[in-house]
Amino acid sequence: MTLKESGCGDAGDAMNGEGTRDEVKFIPEENGSTRAELSVDGEAISRLWIVPFHLRIGDAVVRMDGIAGVGTDEAHRNRGYSRLVLEATVAWMKQGDAAISMLYGIPDYYPKFGYATAGPDYFTRCFVSEDATPLPHGWTAEPCVEADLPDLKRLYEESVRHAVGAAVRPESGGVWASLPPSEPSEEDEPTDQCEVVRDASRRARAYLWQGSRFWYIRTNLKSRYADALVIGEAVADSLEAAEALYAVCERWAREEAVQRGEAVKSVVVCGAPEGPMAGAARFRWATLEQRFAPAAESMALVLNLRRLMESLLPELNARWRTAGLAFTGDFRLETMEEAVTLRITPEAITLASEGDATRSAAATLTLSQETMARLIFGAFRPEDLLALLPAPPSAVVTDLVCALFPERHPYMNIPDRF
Repeated sequence: MTLKESGCGDAGDAMNGEGTRDEVKFIPEENGSTRAELSVDGEAISRLWIVPFHLRIGDAVVRMDGIAGVGTDEAHRNRGYSRLVLEATVAWMKQGDAAISMLYGIPDYYPKFGYATAGPDYFTRCFVSEDATPLPHGWTAEPCVEADLPDLKRLYEESVRHAVGAAVRPESGGVWASLPPSEPSEEDEPTDQCEVVRDASRRARAYLWQGSRFWYIRTNLKSRYADALVIGEAVADSLEAAEALYAVCERWAREEAVQRGEAVKSVVVCGAPEGPMAGAARFRWATLEQRFAPAAESMALVLNLRRLMESLLPELNARWRTAGLAFTGDFRLETMEEAVTLRITPEAITLASEGDATRSAAATLTLSQETMARLIFGAFRPEDLLALLPAPPSAVVTDLVCALFPERHPYMNIPDRF
């Protein structure tokens, strides 16, 4: 059972004070996560897991705490216990080293804790052609074996080098421990598969991973795309390699049709609408889907604004060089909880020290923690987020925000979801 599957989403809680409540305890787990647990009368009845991550945001790497498995035992629900665990967890994370927190949430529950939608999910549905699409001449597709893992790691790292929202995967354990796929260990566990595509020189150029055992596919996507074959991760280093992967997708769809006893007319590939896979889809019969939720699914919370901005400096400097604005001076970002000052000079953007109040900022932007989280990930047009503020910012502030926090396609691959 995954952490996500153990949760029950205690969305209707309203504390009634029954029982003797212990403090929420934070217990380290062997896999590196931390279990937050609440006991009543000595019995552990409500819990969640904090999963440490490092995320890529362009050229920056940011420490993130993921929240998984939020739930209360059935006999103790609707008494506010999940709320207590979450409130204690947010306070605990703010004292740690993470800059942001993320979760995949049920509708309309997590905003009360400060979480805001961080972006949509992306899917490419490609329709299976009547005639089988061949691999390029000399290319091969073979089941993944353990010796292929260095190639898969290289391909993944190349694909997410400048991505927003992608996980930095540890070299050992974690996601890579799921490859090559093993035989099902339980009767209801689906069969998984992964194939590596190599060119005529035998260099690994792409891989296709169904990922059918991951919770997000099993609990969300399997029913949503019941008439299709869902692919959890597809990574290619070029348009030609992506075309080869689509040929493998079609073969898998035909094999799946034999198992189901009915036609599988399309393949749904999970992934951001950029890169070789999305590019190759544009030359096929395909639809590109962006699935938004107003207060659910991928959600983020800023835990420490200073720590976040400090982590983002490599990416902010890269964006600033691209923007080419003439602004110099201090740009102050303020929320209800924190404030930081970005010091912008012709040479670089730096973060002013907390006690540096020697001069007033040339530009100031006041916004909510939720809006700040959305700006960081770039799933929303910055102009739209600014338009929703109580008072419209100045033209200078608007130009700064659009340069430093442009629209992007944040995406975390299915195997990394917690």
